[in-house]
Amino acid sequence: MVFDNIEKQLQQLTVSQFTDTFVISHSISSVVIQIAFLLQRTLLVNKLVSRGAITYGEIYHKSHRFIGPAINEAYSMETKEAMYPRIIISNNAFNKLDNEAKRYIKTDKDGYPTININTQTAINDHENNTYIKPFILEEFKKYKDSNLRGKYHYLARQFFKPNEIENMITEWDRDLLTPPPPQM
Repeated sequence: MVFDNIEKQLQQLTVSQFTDTFVISHSISSVVIQIAFLLQRTLLVNKLVSRGAITYGEIYHKSHRFIGPAINEAYSMETKEAMYPRIIISNNAFNKLDNEAKRYIKTDKDGYPTININTQTAINDHENNTYIKPFILEEFKKYKDSNLRGKYHYLARQFFKPNEIENMITEWDRDLLTPPPPQM
């Protein structure tokens, strides 16, 4: 399985974090997919949405200093193309991945390979039903702004069946259209 021997491989990572940004550098392998999957799911279980990009190329990364074409490409992809709570993968990086890692990647509607944060396991089913699905519902109802609402609609498509989404959206839209009761 792709998550075997992760502890040993974690020691080989170079990691930096500042504000809401994580920079993780490692040779392209299934470990990169494992880390991205685990990080994004952990954040989501803790009610934090995230997006990012995985690229392949030259990078200088020591301590909290990083520079190079790979970081520039990742930044550009994350800010201009990821748009939703997802981790997209450059074609160059995707082509370097082995088949084991590719099992945890899906192609999104816009053609980008992305980490499938809803890969089915018993643990994920528990997390989905206990933490993630209620969080998505709560946040979608909270936001009327179309950009923020779009993030949670994207997540709903990852975790709910199409007929569930259709029913929820109808209910959510009805909630948005119903005026609040008059205050006395």
